[in-house]
Amino acid sequence: MRQLSPKEVALIICFAALYAATSRIPLFQVIGAAGKSISAGTIMSLVAGLILGSLMGGLATLVGGLVGISINLSQGALGPFSFVPHMAAAMFVGALKDKRQTICVFGYLFALIFFAFFPVMGPFWVYPQMLWFHIISLIVIISPLQVRAINYLSDNDATKLTFGVAISFFTSTLFSHLIGSTVYTVMNMGNLDLSYWLGVWQWVTFIYPIERVMITAAATLIAVPVLKTLRIYGLKV
Repeated sequence: MRQLSPKEVALIICFAALYAATSRIPLFQVIGAAGKSISAGTIMSLVAGLILGSLMGGLATLVGGLVGISINLSQGALGPFSFVPHMAAAMFVGALKDKRQTICVFGYLFALIFFAFFPVMGPFWVYPQMLWFHIISLIVIISPLQVRAINYLSDNDATKLTFGVAISFFTSTLFSHLIGSTVYTVMNMGNLDLSYWLGVWQWVTFIYPIERVMITAAATLIAVPVLKTLRIYGLKV
């Protein structure tokens, strides 16, 4: 692993603090987990990954997540593991920015298969319709649409930059959802009541596409002006 410069360490600390703060802000109630919610940290993790890149964005989310655990352990949807899907999102969008689309395609495909075919309670066995939006996301990732979006991430034209950021955030937040859903399934694998899992996957089928589109829109509205401002001041982001 390469050595980080003092400037990079400072950026990681700044974004870690932002992530820790936003991780205390609830956005959506988690289906099947009373009192648990998806936090605004899912938005900040996308922004951090896009601006800092895969390595630094992932580190910032990891550090911020560990800080967040000590601040408010019960708030996150996955308890002490709530930062894991957010770190995955930061690293995923950072990899897209670095034009490592092939790695992202295989990573997404592996995560989708692992989650879908998880023994007994995986959606493929219980309610395969739940996977429809992830199939769309996978198609986007492997398509020329994602290639164009990646190229537009370095463009200063507002329309092109917005398009590139939105598409990249869309696929990245759905990758985050895959990771989070897998962690949730593993944490609850002792519950073999298939009626419970059927209820969870049926509700999630209608809810998570709306959540992910809203997360994409919010993160894009934040990231685009931040990117343009940083570039005006000569920062290479």
